[in-house]
Formats: sequence, structure tokens, C-alpha cells
Amino acid sequence: MPSALGSVANRIGPALDSAAMADKIQVLADGKIAGIGALAPLYAATRSPRGTWILAGGGSYHGPANVLFTADGKTFKRIRPPKESFNPRAIFAIDDQRIVIAGQGQLDMTTNGGESWKPVKDPLPAVSSGIGWWTIAACDGRLWAAGNGYVIRSDDEGRSWKPLKIPGGGECYGLVVVSRDEAFIGDEGKIHHVVGDKIRVVHKCRGVYVYKLARGSDGTLVAAAGKGHVLVSRDGGKKWTKAKVPGGRDYVSVVFHEGRFLIGGSKGTLLALESDGKVTELAVKLPTFNAVPDEILAFAPMGSGVLVLGGRDMHASMTKRGVLLALGELSGKASAERTPSFVPPPVVKRTLRAPRKGDLAAVEVIPWQAAKARFKKLPTPEAPPKEVRVYSAMRVPTLHLVAEPGESLLVIFDGDVYVDGAMTLVSCEDDDCYLTVHVAGNVSAQNLALSLDPRLVVTGNLEVENLISCGAGRSYLDVIGHVTCRFAIAAQPAIVTAKKGLTGMAIGDDETFDGVDDILPEETAFHVLQRKLVDKDTSAINADDVRHALRNGTAVTQ
Repeated sequence: MPSALGSVANRIGPALDSAAMADKIQVLADGKIAGIGALAPLYAATRSPRGTWILAGGGSYHGPANVLFTADGKTFKRIRPPKESFNPRAIFAIDDQRIVIAGQGQLDMTTNGGESWKPVKDPLPAVSSGIGWWTIAACDGRLWAAGNGYVIRSDDEGRSWKPLKIPGGGECYGLVVVSRDEAFIGDEGKIHHVVGDKIRVVHKCRGVYVYKLARGSDGTLVAAAGKGHVLVSRDGGKKWTKAKVPGGRDYVSVVFHEGRFLIGGSKGTLLALESDGKVTELAVKLPTFNAVPDEILAFAPMGSGVLVLGGRDMHASMTKRGVLLALGELSGKASAERTPSFVPPPVVKRTLRAPRKGDLAAVEVIPWQAAKARFKKLPTPEAPPKEVRVYSAMRVPTLHLVAEPGESLLVIFDGDVYVDGAMTLVSCEDDDCYLTVHVAGNVSAQNLALSLDPRLVVTGNLEVENLISCGAGRSYLDVIGHVTCRFAIAAQPAIVTAKKGLTGMAIGDDETFDGVDDILPEETAFHVLQRKLVDKDTSAINADDVRHALRNGTAVTQ
């Protein structure tokens, strides 16, 4: 049985200089960790929504089983594995408390951060319980696990599973999830494509194990495989080609990080596959020759750097010792290689009663001072206009408000606003350009996009499918009521305030959101959206675009 069963998580971002990264490679641990003890090779890594990385490996003759928590790759906390003889090869964190771990003949779960573990209900009662589970993933509330000839899925956090037999399947080590209903699986000599309950072979490579798969922000798929094979698909998995990589080694791990794929393998191999197809063998020059790992087993991206998990043969016995390397500068800040997408965002039901459909037309033009006296929560623009346009409650197909250079534009809606499609507010980069929109009521729109320097105040509630803040400058959204959305994506320097809370998946940071309890610190996801959505006409934004952009850069792979 092949020994390299690493697990990875996808990541997105701009490319780094490989030589600079190589110069920063350092050994963090070689065979032991201070305060923890002996370190066996770690084969799997998963990041919880809160940014904690959980590493797992060891067991059997490889050394003590370890499950380690770390936020920065420098300090570690060991939690008790299901049993000391457990041979963990895959792990997935729903959160810091609920963790699923898998290996040969075992699939266990903890709901209390590792204080205790319980085997999950046998997902294959008619099959031998000795089946190995080698990889775990999740997307939109669905857990996936793949093993010897089967893929299983759970929609209730692992309490029950639905099996799907892989035709002719052997030991399935690689799994990358595209959406709730779509995934690719690596097998002995094959790559399978799963859509719903249907599965078919999309690539054959006889005699070659396909160990791990990863997916880039543009949908590119890369498979790390044995016998010198790295396979690439740029058309959604229909056609696969072999990359020009060094032969004579097995490639057993892959991660998409900072705009390129990092690929690990035997003989201490660490490659970078760039978007243009160029392959660079990163120079791993370490201070101690003995610390050079024999295999690169898995990756844990941390900020602009990557924690590299490796193993080294002891030669005098069958045991291996674990090696941890820092590639680049590790950061304790969660660095957004993916959206922790186990918990499905809510489906937004537009509850606001739609006003009569009509055209956007000014009903009043009043002086600034009169508007200020009439609308008590009206914000004061940096350059108050002489006159203000006041519109009544309305329903329109789309709503696009754009401030021209040198213009201070203040628009007031005296009542509810219902937009069938996209609502877009765009200021400009001119220092004398201001756009302020005040809604004395509720807002319901399919999508709301704020770009450059607009300010939107909503005195009631806001319900949108997707809320996107993008562009340079500083956007402000101040909602006095409650915000309901599927995705709220805001990057610095956007400020979003939800006085009565936000229901949905908030992606940003503590400085971006106010009044929001649960924020996913995923700045990079915003940049994917910015590239995919904002560079084109924002009126074209729709829910499928947003989901597609998020999934392209944030699908979870373990």
C-alpha cells in the first residue's frame, strides 16, 4: 500500500517569487516538538473556520499517533487521538470542536475538541468494517469521504451517510470537491468525476496511483500521482495532460497557494506549477542535511507562507520521523485559502412586499437643510449638496447610481426599495466625488454591489442574495435593522455595520464588520470576486456568478 496520503486545502491569491520563498525555508521540527514529544510523520491537515490548523498522522509503526492544533505553525497543542494505535490519514474540521478523523478501518468523530471520540455510524453496513477511509472534504453543508472503492456523503454532520460505489475502484486517496453535488476522486490508475449520484471515469493512467487533487481559482485541476506523474486539466476535468516534471519519484501532495500549485513528493521534492504551465523545482536548502524530508506529505497555508509536513526514514528501522518546515513567512492570521464552507449559507427568501413596479423618477428636489430636518438619520456628506433628490418607494428591474467626477450626489428613498436584479452604487476616485444614498425603509435586491467610495444608510432591514463591497477607496454600509444574505463579502477598506445582526456568511475581518458575531477571515475570497465580477459590468452579477467565483477559489479539499 502506498504510504503517502497527505491532505491539503485550496488557496487563492497573487503569485509569489519562488526564489524568495526558497530563501525563507526553515526547519520548525525534526522528530520532536518541544512540549509535545516525539513527532511521527503528519499526513493530513485541515483548517477550521476560526483559523486553527489541525494536523494528524503517525500511528502504527510510524510512531505515536498525533492530532495537533496550531494557529501559527510555531506553538502546538496535542489532543488525544481516538486511540494511540490509530493510524490517521485524513482529517476535517467542521469547527474547533467537531472534527472527523479517518484512517485504516476507522472513521471517528469528536464533538468536544478531542476530549472524546466516537466511531461514526457504519456507513457501509454490508461491507467489511476494515475499509480504509483516506480523504475527507466538505462543501455547502455536505461531508464527503472516500476510501477503498466507495465515496460516502453526509448531510447531517456525519450522523448518517449515503454510500456511492466507485466502479472498479481501488484505494481512493484524492478528493477535490467542486460543489455540494460535484467532485473528482483519485484512484488506482483513474480519475473519477462525480455529479449527483452518477460517477464516471474521466482519465486513465494505468499502473499509476492518483494520490491528491487540488483546484485553482480559475477552475484548473491538478492531480499529484505516482511514477513521475502530475496531471493537469484546464477544462473542468474533461481532458487531462501530463505536466513536464522531474521523473523517478512519486508526487503525493498538492495545494493551490498564492496563484500557483505547490506539489510535494518523494526524495524531498517540492515543485511550483505556475499558471502558465512553467514548473520550478524549489531549492530546499536546510541548515541540517539530516532534516531534509524524504517525502513532502501535506501542506498547511498560513498567511503568505506554508507549513510543510514531511517524513524522514530512520533507515535503521521501519519507523519514520516527522519533519515540519516553514516555506515563507508563516502568519497566525487566517489567510483565506478557502471559505470554510461546511455550513451552508441560508437561502434568502425575499419577504419584503414589493411596491408597484415603475420607473426610477425623481418626485422631489428639496434643499439640503430641508432634507436634513426631514430625515433624522440622514448622514452628512463630506461636501453637502445644495439640492437633494427624493424618490418614493419603488420597484425597479435594476438600480444603478453613479456619481460623476466632481459631483456630490445625495439620493434619498422615502420608503421601501425593491430591486428585481442588481443594485449598484458607484462613486469615483476623484477627491471631490461623493455618493450618499439614504433609504428611509427597507431594501430588497438580488445583489447589492458597492464600489469605490459610496455610503448607503438603510433605516430598516436589508435582504439580498449577495452583498459585495469592492474597488478602491472606502465603502460604508450602515443598516439600522437586520441584514439577511447568503454571502456578505467585504474587504478593507469597506465598513459594514449591521445594528441588529447579520444572517449569512460574512467574509472579511473584525475591522470590516461591526455588529456581526461570526466573521470568516477570508480576504482572498474577495479578490476572486473582484476579478471575476467587478471588472465586468456589475449589472451582470447574479447569484450563480457569486457561488461559482467562491467555489472556484474556495472549494475544500482534504
